[in-house]
Amino acid sequence: MSIFAGHNCKHTHRLLHERLDGSLTLEDGRRLETALSACPACAAYAARLEAAVGLLHAAGPAVAPEY
Repeated sequence: MSIFAGHNCKHTHRLLHERLDGSLTLEDGRRLETALSACPACAAYAARLEAAVGLLHAAGPAVAPEY
């Protein structure tokens, strides 16, 4: 769904993943924040993604069972 001229939700989702990976540039970070403030669908996706990552971090490392 395109909310404003030049907006592309798929591109915004890619930027969100780059932010999680730590590879987002400063310029793309600004673009991402603009998109998230203008597109409710992208903001909701970002919230779900960040919640999922938070759950994974809270779970801690997996420990293999000893046989």
